[in-house]
Amino acid sequence: MQSIGESLLKVSHNTITLSKVNEVYAKIHCERGEAMELSEYFTFYVPGYKFMPAFRNKIWDGKIRLFNTQNHNIYYGLMPYIEKFCHERGYTIEYDASVDLADEFSENEADEFIAKLKLPHEVRDYQKKAFVYAIRNRRGLLVSPTASGKSLIIYLITRYLKGKTLIIVPTISLVSQMFKDFKDYGLDSETYMHKIGTMADWTWNYLTFDRGNRHIMDS
Repeated sequence: MQSIGESLLKVSHNTITLSKVNEVYAKIHCERGEAMELSEYFTFYVPGYKFMPAFRNKIWDGKIRLFNTQNHNIYYGLMPYIEKFCHERGYTIEYDASVDLADEFSENEADEFIAKLKLPHEVRDYQKKAFVYAIRNRRGLLVSPTASGKSLIIYLITRYLKGKTLIIVPTISLVSQMFKDFKDYGLDSETYMHKIGTMADWTWNYLTFDRGNRHIMDS
């Protein structure tokens, strides 16, 4: 009997049913043939693998395997690619009640929300598109080039979400820049953000933004 919360992706009669283990993993339950097909689909060579010591020493074949053929785990965030896998092969995909499907969040709703923020400048189309995608899917990996306005995308997401939000950045300068950007967008950063910088021996740089309780987190 399947335990509560166990995630299975069952392949049978060209039908795949996806359910959820947790926020990180789903599990695929299928026959060996389908498992090998999935493994091949979700396997790729790392760029430049031939020059890496692990490959040269013959302890690694240079591949990343996103689907584990031993325990049938796969990253939950790969759901769109699982759907693509099914579409390309003519499989029908069904979802268990545990799966978080995309929320209804239209671009008109996004426009109304953005208008209420009274931003000092217009939100570009790609920024709004990224914002809408993140809210609809409750997760996402957004890639955007330097100086493209990533901080505004983050600002829109954090203002829309309820509760405390943690923003992690790789350098100290970005901590200060994000703090300033949010202030420029209209937020009272001194009141609603907590900035943690770093000295040379510190590791993490992050901002905490509390929209829900209006409380500054202790350092």
